[in-house]
Amino acid sequence: MLALLIDEVCCQKDGPHSALYTMMKDQYANYVVQRMIDMAEPAQRKIIMHK
Repeated sequence: MLALLIDEVCCQKDGPHSALYTMMKDQYANYVVQRMIDMAEPAQRKIIMHK
């Protein structure tokens, strides 16, 4: 389930930036990004950090 969320957030484009970038800048969505990083496997963390 987490892998699907990471794929969705990292691959979707919201204008010139990914949805992940937009979420990091949002006051509330930033918390979701933090939890994704905390719960992700090492390989998934690399994907998140690369985006």
